[in-house]
Amino acid sequence: MDAFLAATALPHYIVTVFLGTLPVVFIPVFASYAAAGRTAEAWRTVRGTTLVLLTAMTLLATGGMLGARWLMTLVAPGLGASAHTTAVVLSWIVWPGVLASVLSTLLTAVNHAEKRFAWASAVPAL
Repeated sequence: MDAFLAATALPHYIVTVFLGTLPVVFIPVFASYAAAGRTAEAWRTVRGTTLVLLTAMTLLATGGMLGARWLMTLVAPGLGASAHTTAVVLSWIVWPGVLASVLSTLLTAVNHAEKRFAWASAVPAL
C-alpha cells in the first residue's frame, strides 16, 4: 500500500490541479468566442490549448517516468528497498495516465462549452 500511495501521489496531485482549474479557465474563453460568433477563433483556441497541454503533459509524464527513482526517494524517503522498487514500477504505469486525464478534462470542457453533457456524463459509467 505504501508503494502505491508513493507512486500515485504526484500524478494524482497534478491531475487534481488540472481537473480543478482547466474547465474554470477554458470554458469562459471558448464560450465567449463562440457567443460572439467567432467560432474559428474558438476552435483555434481548442487546437492551441490541446497542443500546449499535449506537449506539456507528455514532457511531464516522460520526466516522471524517467525520474521515477529519484521522485520516489523524494516523495517517500522511508520506503524499504522492495517497496521503493515497486513504487518505481507503479509510477511508470501511472504517469501516462496524467496525459490521458488532462486531455479528457479538456475534451469534457469543450463539450460543456458546446452544451453537450451526455458524453461527459456517460464516461464514468463506461
